[in-house]
Amino acid sequence: MPVDSAMVSTPPLEHEGYLGGRCPPEEARNLPSNGFARENELPDANDGEPALNAPAQQPTPPPTERASPPRALSPPESHQKPSEVTIEGPIRDIPTPVSAADDGADEQRNALASPLSATVQPPMSWSQHKFLASPHPSHRFLPHTSSSLLRPGSRFKGNQTSDRQKYEVEVEIKHVDMRESFLCGYLRIKGLTEDHPSLTTYFEGEIIGNKYTFFTQHPEWGSNEKVDRQHWARFPAYKPLSKYSSRQDLVTKDWTQKEYLFMRWKEYFLVPDHRVKTINGASFEGFYYICFNQMSGGIEGIYFHAKSEKLSFDAVRGQGELTTFVISCMRVNPKRHKREAYKKSLANDDSALPKKKFYRQRAHANPFSDHSLTYPKSPVDMDWASLYPAYAVKKPTEEEKEKEADASHDPTKEEQRTAKAITKDVEIADIGCGFGGLLFALAPKFPDTPMLGMEIRTSVTDYVVDKIRALRSQHAPTQSYQNISCLRANTMKFLPNFFTRHQLRAIFLCFPDPHFKQRKHKARIVSYTLNSEYAYALRPGGVVYTITDVKDLHEWMVGHFEAHLSFERVGEEELEGEGEVATCVGIMKMETEEGKKVTRNGGEKFVAVFRRVVDPPWPGEE
Repeated sequence: MPVDSAMVSTPPLEHEGYLGGRCPPEEARNLPSNGFARENELPDANDGEPALNAPAQQPTPPPTERASPPRALSPPESHQKPSEVTIEGPIRDIPTPVSAADDGADEQRNALASPLSATVQPPMSWSQHKFLASPHPSHRFLPHTSSSLLRPGSRFKGNQTSDRQKYEVEVEIKHVDMRESFLCGYLRIKGLTEDHPSLTTYFEGEIIGNKYTFFTQHPEWGSNEKVDRQHWARFPAYKPLSKYSSRQDLVTKDWTQKEYLFMRWKEYFLVPDHRVKTINGASFEGFYYICFNQMSGGIEGIYFHAKSEKLSFDAVRGQGELTTFVISCMRVNPKRHKREAYKKSLANDDSALPKKKFYRQRAHANPFSDHSLTYPKSPVDMDWASLYPAYAVKKPTEEEKEKEADASHDPTKEEQRTAKAITKDVEIADIGCGFGGLLFALAPKFPDTPMLGMEIRTSVTDYVVDKIRALRSQHAPTQSYQNISCLRANTMKFLPNFFTRHQLRAIFLCFPDPHFKQRKHKARIVSYTLNSEYAYALRPGGVVYTITDVKDLHEWMVGHFEAHLSFERVGEEELEGEGEVATCVGIMKMETEEGKKVTRNGGEKFVAVFRRVVDPPWPGEE
């Protein structure tokens, strides 16, 4: 909850006209409804004692009394407000102390101005009585001013709950500007990791109002309108606004006076060392959807990170009486922490085979998303030597390494390409290699043929790379598994960036994503356009191998390859023979991860093989 110092600050200047220029204390603000009448009554003429106050609730005057004509006003009384006149327009629920004090002073002056008023009860204005002497509500908000619970210097303490673990959290607000819909501060969490018992980050917040909408305007944050709606909908306070979220004029009407404020908090760097960007076991790359209660000071938050898993939805609610809880700037994922610790242990032992359970990832990835991928401008710029060090054209000597480290030496483009080249070109590509079962089975069958696995999923690619490194270390004396490698790539976009024309002799498409929905068929790895790219990369006589356990997808692939003039289907006799094609088909059926799963489940496998035509006819010349 906010500290006391945050609540006792200098009042705004607009309140300095009340009783000596000071804002009245809470006791003065919460006077009974006749508080102003008591202050303005005159002493009784008989005993000199102050007259008794009017009751808090007086009956409504009879209609005859209200209908009686007003008496003529004497000149001293001409400034007094007519008691029977009703104030037009909406009555303000929250009168400022200045207006209350000024009106009360006017009544006192008017009462003293007339000599007859000493023996006559001062007229009671029912409308003015309600307007001037009504008790202040328990909460009030000032336009263009932050809530008393959300102001510079406010501190909030609470817990973050993440995967059944709780961490102590503290937030300090440093600056609030409601006119600019902006705030900033520090978030501190304790007990997050063993290496860092306490972590503090600097964050900045966007307040939903006349400047920022409910929809995130930062593409680099990874959110979109659909994600925003899903996350905001988890706050009960958002439901009344959900149907107006697209109409900014309705959402922002008197937004500072609402009970709830909605914000987005984004962490930017650690304090005090702002140069630290990543911490093992924690991440602050995402941002938070925040719902702040201006009456109680309670905060609810939901974390979102574009690359996070299901644990990205972490809501924190206040508990206890006045304790304020807040979410932490650091989101902890125990599974991720275990994965990173395990991978760190593998770095110390190159021969240890990786465990697949630490590299799990969802089975599908959107090929049309803007992934953070590294790809060469052209095949000649590809760094093949780093993937196949045993096939490097030129291994740098110690003297050359020192020369490269010299900043004054600027290698030419030809020198750079020579350093990245290998003695033999890659001839086999496994597109969508998965966990690399096909690569590991083909490596001993074709020991002198460089093969490349291409996978779009990050964790799966890391598993294949770590396993290749371990197998190379275990078979160092025989130099086995030096002919296989793996990289992360999206072949639907960048296949020609890796391979030159007629470079490959085989392409494998093993158990691709079926994309059952018709509107998703455009994401299938086989199409007439992609088949043209495969024909470009394959040498004449090269082979495309396809296998799936989905009959509809099998018919789709067969139909598109047969419709392409650059391919012809390989007959069943060759698939069951003893040549290279039959060997590859047998390995493709039994050694891939999906192939083993289909065998265990007793499913059916559909195989189709197509050969690149040596001299395909031009369209229209058939």
